[in-house]
Amino acid sequence: MMSHLPVEIITEILSRLPVKSLLRFLCVSKSWYALIKHPDFIKLHLHRSIETNRDRTLIIGKLITGVPRYFFSVHFPTENHFDNAFKLHQPLYRRGKLVEILDYCHGLVCIHHWIDEIAIWNPLIRKYRMLSKEPILKPSGFTYSKSSKIGFGYDLCNDDYKVLRVTAFYNIGQPLKEFEVKVYSLRSHSWRKIEDQWPKKECSISSNSVSLNGALHWLIAENTYTPYDTDLTDFPRGAECLLAFDLGTEKFRVFKTPVQKEVGLVTRLEVLKGQLCFIVSADLGAESVWLMKEYGEASSWTQVYKIERGSVPWTFTYCKPLMFSENEKKVLLDMHQLFQTKLVWYEIEKKRCERVKIQNLPNWFCTAICVGSLLLLDGDNVIDPAEQKKKRKRNESPSEQSLTSELTITMMSHLPVEIITEILSRLPVKSLLRFLCVSKSWYALIKHPDFIKLHLHRSIETNRDRTLILEKVISGVPRYFFSVHFPTENHFDNAFKLYQPLYRRGKLVHILGYCHGLVCIHHWNVEIAIWNPLIRKYRYSKYGEIAFGYDLCNDDYKVLRVTAFCNRGQPLKEFEVKVYSLRSHSWRKIEDEWPKKECTVSSNSVSLNGALHWLIAEDTPYDTDSPLGSECLLAFDLATEKFRVFKTPVQQEVELGTRLEVLKGQLCFIVSPDFETETGHDYNDVWLMKEYGEVSSWTWIYKIERGSVPWTFKYCKPLMFSENEKKVLLEMRQYNQTKIVWYEIEKKRCERVKIQNLPNWFRTATCVGSLLLLDGDNVIDPAEQKNKRKRNESPSEVPNPNLLGKQ
Repeated sequence: MMSHLPVEIITEILSRLPVKSLLRFLCVSKSWYALIKHPDFIKLHLHRSIETNRDRTLIIGKLITGVPRYFFSVHFPTENHFDNAFKLHQPLYRRGKLVEILDYCHGLVCIHHWIDEIAIWNPLIRKYRMLSKEPILKPSGFTYSKSSKIGFGYDLCNDDYKVLRVTAFYNIGQPLKEFEVKVYSLRSHSWRKIEDQWPKKECSISSNSVSLNGALHWLIAENTYTPYDTDLTDFPRGAECLLAFDLGTEKFRVFKTPVQKEVGLVTRLEVLKGQLCFIVSADLGAESVWLMKEYGEASSWTQVYKIERGSVPWTFTYCKPLMFSENEKKVLLDMHQLFQTKLVWYEIEKKRCERVKIQNLPNWFCTAICVGSLLLLDGDNVIDPAEQKKKRKRNESPSEQSLTSELTITMMSHLPVEIITEILSRLPVKSLLRFLCVSKSWYALIKHPDFIKLHLHRSIETNRDRTLILEKVISGVPRYFFSVHFPTENHFDNAFKLYQPLYRRGKLVHILGYCHGLVCIHHWNVEIAIWNPLIRKYRYSKYGEIAFGYDLCNDDYKVLRVTAFCNRGQPLKEFEVKVYSLRSHSWRKIEDEWPKKECTVSSNSVSLNGALHWLIAEDTPYDTDSPLGSECLLAFDLATEKFRVFKTPVQQEVELGTRLEVLKGQLCFIVSPDFETETGHDYNDVWLMKEYGEVSSWTWIYKIERGSVPWTFKYCKPLMFSENEKKVLLEMRQYNQTKIVWYEIEKKRCERVKIQNLPNWFRTATCVGSLLLLDGDNVIDPAEQKNKRKRNESPSEVPNPNLLGKQ
């Protein structure tokens, strides 16, 4: 039947299928294999996935003592249906190693293990790409360097995913600092130094990085030293601003935040509704959320909702907005409490929340949302040890798949390639992986770069093939990874353990960022891997603050490493910025200078619109007009490799934390209580940058206030909105546990998402189903290798040397 259909129709059909189905169709025939793996198809599928927002998955990192250890995925095809959480095997997995999600973009998740290992991971297709290690070059005159800040995002101009690493160098007692900003290109697989100078050397990054509109964004705040620059009149002493780094132009840009950070408040950046989201959290159970309606326009900051104390039945420390519902009346929140996290839908108008019930969810976790994408379909495989154990049993049992494949090939042989491609591109990643063994033509189609792009486009468009990647935290350090697939917003599957490629016994692996189903993970900036947890593939790199994103212009996934060099007591820093390209598998130094050398990365990195984003903050004010902790949003364009600085919707206040996320395809700025405050503040403010790059478009979306949730939380990471956008899925972090909750923005109430097998304490990333890194290295589970060795050494399989001698 398929042979009579044009290739265009098959492509159109397949591009609308979830990643799970497309992975199955890889084995249908050689033509389907080539189609699904074609770069153009992967782009088309990603576009469809983002457009429809149906193929969505929560990536949940189970937290143990505040650090992710395991990952889970929760697929939710609709906002009212969350599948059970099931454990993911991530590429940086080593026994005892803690892996953290740095950022995520287009279904790719950038994870790391304390910066020494970074991987871009597509958890939905279980593929990844490890980043090559890049040394930190300390400039002369500086003794010390701070831990590098990493951002991950997509370069719109060059169609490349990039990781940005920002390293600050300083001397004790001296405010002068230098910054090293380096970008990693996924396409070139290399690091490169950014020439653009860090815009504010007196500022340090004070938030996570978020990626939006081809730039990386951070909140930056001034350090505590004496100011030396008298020109910083826009950011008074202690002020916080938003720093953006354009991944295409590789230029920094500073934006104002919607509000200034006050004492006791915590600000954060997220991406919500495709806009920058600025969140202010204060007190346990209160949060305000702004969105930048027009990207780059500080005047567009709009407060979208506020969670007040008592409006939710829980006390929380932070509510991360994940997404709006379709009617935008609810927001899905990742509500963090002390050692517990909840996923809740928060009704903005009614100020009430409803908990999302997901079986097998860990108690404490962090959350990210992935759209279904086939990115990294040519990446390395993430191998689950438990699956290796079952492989022999499957091979020894009578196979039903062979009969099914023959019947499928017989039917599909009559359909045109276009229709087959169209059908396969709409299938989830899990299905497409099964279809790789159907026929040679299907294998070639699904592994074709054009098909991978088409499938990713469809996954992002429909937003159905979604999986939460969870970092299980033990003693505040990530140890294991889990995945929770959620085809709809009301259905979350059980959480299941993931095996990540950087796994070593005792090693801690973190997620740096995620994009298009790829997760960038690292181990202390030494080992970096780009990992597709859904297809268990990865790419590996050495050395690396790390950021991960997608270069739109060059169709490449990149990891950016920013290293700051400074002398103790001197705020002036030098930055080394190198970029790793997944395409070239090499690091390259970025020529653009770090825009603010007085600032360092103060937040996580997020990837959006081909750029990596961080919040950067001044380490020390250098003039009396610049208050302590001035923070801005820094974006790095992965295509132009230029930095750009935006203002945040609000300025960070004392004892408040700010974070960047990506929500609803927009930069999300979140203000919440500082994680270091024991008492915490139970509210989160969330802003979205409605028009990317327009500071005036920052729009306040919602606020989680004290009492609006029934838990005390430290931070609520927004993962996604419901289809009606009346609820937001949150990763609610507490001191020793994490919850995934739906928070109703209007009603200001939340409902916990019940997911079985979830760790108690975790952090989350969301992946879309994608086939990216399908040609990557396999993630090997040690348990599966152990079982494989036992099978190979069994008497039934090992020849008897004595018998051979007699013969």
